[in-house]
Amino acid sequence: MRKFGSIFVNIILSVRNMKTIAINTTLILVLIFSLLSCKKHPRVSEEEAYYNFDATDHARIPDHVVGQELLYKNENGGQITFTVSSFDLSEKVLYGEGMGFFSSYAAEYFYYDRLNVEYTDDSGYAYNVSYQKWPVNLESAKADPYKKQASTLLIQISFFPYWNEADEYGYPVSYLPVNASYGQIAILTINGKTYDGVLKIVSNSNVPFSEKRNVNVIYYYEGIGIIGFDDLDNNHWRLQ
Repeated sequence: MRKFGSIFVNIILSVRNMKTIAINTTLILVLIFSLLSCKKHPRVSEEEAYYNFDATDHARIPDHVVGQELLYKNENGGQITFTVSSFDLSEKVLYGEGMGFFSSYAAEYFYYDRLNVEYTDDSGYAYNVSYQKWPVNLESAKADPYKKQASTLLIQISFFPYWNEADEYGYPVSYLPVNASYGQIAILTINGKTYDGVLKIVSNSNVPFSEKRNVNVIYYYEGIGIIGFDDLDNNHWRLQ
C-alpha cells in the first residue's frame, strides 16, 4: 500500500508541475507578445503626433455639402449632373502597422485627418475624392512618432466613371493622384472666368475603354474640385 501511495503522490506532484509549467509558459508568451506590441520611442509629447487639417488645407478642400448638385455642360448642349452623395470626415485617425496583441496595431505611429467626398451622377455612377493630411517623409515620422514632422495634403480621385485609361491588367484605372508630378498646370476659362493653376490630368490612352468610358482629360482646381473634363468625342464638359 505504501508503494501505491507513493506512486499516487508522485502522479499528483507531476500533474501539479505540468500545470505550473503550462501557466509559466502562458505568462512568458503573454509577456513576449506585450513587448512586441509596444514599440518604444523617445517621447517629446504625451501622445503620438497628430497631422490635422489646418486653415490652409481647408482652403484647398471644396466646401461641398450632401445633396449639392454640380452641373457640367458641353458646347453641344449636353448636360451631366453630379450630386454630392456623402461627405465623410474622420478626425484623428490612428496610423499603425502590424497586428497587436492588446491593441489594433503592433506599432502605433501617429494620428491624421482624412476626408472622403462621393459624387454620384444621374445614372448612379459614382466617384470619390479623398483628402488626407500625411507626413512628407513617412519613414522619418515612424522613426520619431512623438515629434510632428513636415506634412502635406494628399488628394486623390478614385473610380471616376468615365475615365478611359486601362491598367496593366486591362482593368479601368481606379486612382488618379492630384499632384503636379502626375499632371500639368494649366489655365482654364469657363463662362468668362479664368482659373489659374488648374491641374490638367491627361490619360495615357487615346482610345475609349468602353462607350461610356471615353474621358481622357480631367481638370481639377483646388477649393472647387473637378471643374471640367474632355472626352474623345471632342466634347468639353465644364462646371457651371
